[in-house]
Amino acid sequence: MRNLILGGMLLLTTLAGHAQVSDTAVTTGQGDTLVVSALPDSAFAQARELAFAEEYQKAEKILQVNLIRFPENNDYRLFLARVMSWQEKYDTARTLLQEVLARDSASVPAFDLLATVERYAKNYQQAITLSDSGLKERPKSEALLTNKAQSQVGLLNYPEALTTVDSALQIHPDNKELQQLQLFLLNQLIAEGLAAGIGLDYFTRVNSPWLNGLLQYGKFTDIGTMIGRVNYARRFGDQGLQFEIDAYPQLGKGRYLYLNVGYSPSELFPTWRFGGEYFSMLGDTRLEGSLGFRHLIFSDTNQVTMYTGSLGYYFGDNFIQFRPFLIDQPQGWGSSYNFLYRHFMSGMGDYLQASAGFGFVPDERILNIGGVIGPDLYTLRSQYLGFAYQKLLNEQAYVRADLTLTNQEQFNNPSNFYQIISLFFTIGYRL
Repeated sequence: MRNLILGGMLLLTTLAGHAQVSDTAVTTGQGDTLVVSALPDSAFAQARELAFAEEYQKAEKILQVNLIRFPENNDYRLFLARVMSWQEKYDTARTLLQEVLARDSASVPAFDLLATVERYAKNYQQAITLSDSGLKERPKSEALLTNKAQSQVGLLNYPEALTTVDSALQIHPDNKELQQLQLFLLNQLIAEGLAAGIGLDYFTRVNSPWLNGLLQYGKFTDIGTMIGRVNYARRFGDQGLQFEIDAYPQLGKGRYLYLNVGYSPSELFPTWRFGGEYFSMLGDTRLEGSLGFRHLIFSDTNQVTMYTGSLGYYFGDNFIQFRPFLIDQPQGWGSSYNFLYRHFMSGMGDYLQASAGFGFVPDERILNIGGVIGPDLYTLRSQYLGFAYQKLLNEQAYVRADLTLTNQEQFNNPSNFYQIISLFFTIGYRL
């Protein structure tokens, strides 16, 4: 018999020639004293209740007592391994599971739990390898399919994870975890596939309405999302195109870059535009910060550089963000201040949004109004209020509607304002 003392005493008595186990008092790491029932099923039930209440150390002590009493019982060893994994004691959990597999190499629960432990330990590739190995023998295993998909998410392999989830849901359509994971992945892959949009800018005076449009294709790659886009504009009786590429390289969980380059042969857009921004979650908080820039080249003598950053906060199903722009200009520095609130309905791609800003709004429509940039334009005052609604229609399609109201100081006539009412509709489809 091993380890007769586990922070307390294990009492054995002999009655009528048979060994019988009495209730046992054990002391936990917090100094609490627990009485472990002499009835093994009652003790096991007590351990499970404590574990599910996140009283892990108490559950651990009870399970250790049960294993001393009944060292051949793999159910106790399996649940103890699970409790250890919940406490991030992965080495101990692996040892216990290997003991089970040494006794019973065909133990399905031990194999499934070992794959899960590797995922918890962030050994995602090892977890996928174990899951694939198990799926060869049990291709419909709910636990292994779920573990494989979750591990693929851990590696940021979202398209592969969605394929695994879709296949798993065909076999287990009522699995809530798989349903939630599918929704998460659809939201993460919102930009993948084709999207088309059309919009109108209506001016209360000064200009005739402007027509805008876009056509884009997005693809999630090993390094992150890549988006190619063609923008269309019809303004001042003229029309033109702009070609853009956006990239969102993933730098690890909670960290990524935004990179942008654009070119246009038309005077309705900047000849060139460049942008870059670094985003990161701040420590273990729900704050997200960023730093970046935007640079617009209209001609050799007309260029605008804007420095920006953001501070955002996630709470519940909501996100708020503050974003300033500092504009480098010959007369000095200009600035604008922007606020955003987003309420998620089911994930990152399904939301209601409100936004507002004031100062000098860094909008290409305003920068290029009249087809030229004048030195006085940089100091024009502007305020805007915007609303957006984006909705996942199904596993492949989404729609988005934007309404923006802008109050803009008039070019060549300061102190006089006109208003812009902008509507834009987008529909996207995953291929």
